[in-house]
Amino acid sequence: MSGKVFIFKVLYKNKHSPDTCKTKIVKKSHLLPVQ
Repeated sequence: MSGKVFIFKVLYKNKHSPDTCKTKIVKKSHLLPVQ
């Protein structure tokens, strides 16, 4: 559940700032293992 909430927050921020979030998603993707 926490994982989905985290992704939801990232997507929400993506709408506000797609440029900064794009790099954040890439970094988080490496840190957070996709299950």
